[in-house]
Amino acid sequence: MKRWHVLCSSAVAALCLWAIAESGYGLLQVLGWRSSRHALFALTGHFNNPGPFGGFIACVMAVGWLMRFRVKPGMTESVPADFVVGIVPGF
Repeated sequence: MKRWHVLCSSAVAALCLWAIAESGYGLLQVLGWRSSRHALFALTGHFNNPGPFGGFIACVMAVGWLMRFRVKPGMTESVPADFVVGIVPGF
């Protein structure tokens, strides 16, 4: 069980790092220091279209946010349901 927990945490951490790098690259595109991969859109990241770029960033943000507040072994409290229901749709 512990090995699975470490594997999942490592995968989420890797995805979060990838999303941070993509966000930085997108910011460089907006500032004009890097070129976009699409003629009609200024912000695409390493994707060819802004749709997958935005979807990737949004999904990783939601998963990373929820993983931040997950219940750890030995804890008796969890994230209040109203907090999760109120925050997650705001993304």
